[in-house]
Amino acid sequence: MVLKSFSIEDIKPGDKTAKIIISSKDNKSHTFEVTVRIDTPKEWEYFQHGGILQYVIRGLVST
Repeated sequence: MVLKSFSIEDIKPGDKTAKIIISSKDNKSHTFEVTVRIDTPKEWEYFQHGGILQYVIRGLVST
């Protein structure tokens, strides 16, 4: 199976699990549950921005 895309469905602050949906190039999809490790409010901000690098870059650009 060659991965085409993936998505994280409906994750909110405080969640301990999340549902991952992956789609393959042959248009099949698979869903599975994973454990979430977002421990602090700052980590949640990083996640919302797509990672720490994007968070820092957005901060630099906005100043």
